[in-house]
Amino acid sequence: MCVAAIVAVYVAPMGVSNADVVEQGDLNIIDDPANPSDGLRYLDTTYSNGLTLAAALATAQAAYPDARLATPSEWDDLFAAAGIAYDGAETASDAFMTGALKYLSDGTACGALRDALALTSLDATILWSDPDGSASISTTRDYLGLNDFSCFTGPSSLVPPQSSYGWLIVTEIPEPGTLSLLALGGLAMLRRKRN
Repeated sequence: MCVAAIVAVYVAPMGVSNADVVEQGDLNIIDDPANPSDGLRYLDTTYSNGLTLAAALATAQAAYPDARLATPSEWDDLFAAAGIAYDGAETASDAFMTGALKYLSDGTACGALRDALALTSLDATILWSDPDGSASISTTRDYLGLNDFSCFTGPSSLVPPQSSYGWLIVTEIPEPGTLSLLALGGLAMLRRKRN
């Protein structure tokens, strides 16, 4: 007599930070089918604050082997999911472009996203984009900042590591439904072996 067991895995979100960004432990998950990054997991900055990019990726990959740096378009996707409305034509991905200090958005949504990504010792969470050690506006902007009142980007003469600056790192881990299917597939294989 063979008894088959069905295993279902469900992970309930712990809370919602703002709009369609769901906080789940140290992950911030976009939950919006209309967003190109729906389901992508953004790691909070505890994995990267005060580290070089190589050290931040090594730290993140110890917990999430496929962790990688977010692309510029994934920055925009996160801001869209967090409900951040821009004041002008520039977006979060403009942190990778050339130019002077620029305020992208005013409002509390910037502070809510900052909190979801893990508040640092300063009043703002600073995310490196392309730090080149030059404060010249003819080179890339180097960071994107989030505080209670605004989102902003600009050039900096600083380079990593800096104690309160982090990186925007993402990972793609299976959805709970995918984990359930994998578990059921494994059980089916075991059942076939027994028979």
